[in-house]
Amino acid sequence: MKAIVRRLRRLEDQARPIVNDRGQTPAEVLRERRRRRLEAAGLQFEDRPQESFAGALSIAEIIHMDRRRPRESERLRSGSFTYKG
Repeated sequence: MKAIVRRLRRLEDQARPIVNDRGQTPAEVLRERRRRRLEAAGLQFEDRPQESFAGALSIAEIIHMDRRRPRESERLRSGSFTYKG
């Protein structure tokens, strides 16, 4: 029984989110840095809703989406976009 309790405690410690001295998780720190950087550049910050694991995007899809977004916003700002319908 002691072994099971120890193992459960170890798993709980591993699953506990890591927080800094302000109580922020690494994801919150990155989100805040990204928001400040975009606002300093005059761009609008769009906070995406948290996805569940069942509907989560793959890492490749997230990277592709993030690389495509700045190009699309630049194209819309410059007015040089074509209708694809």
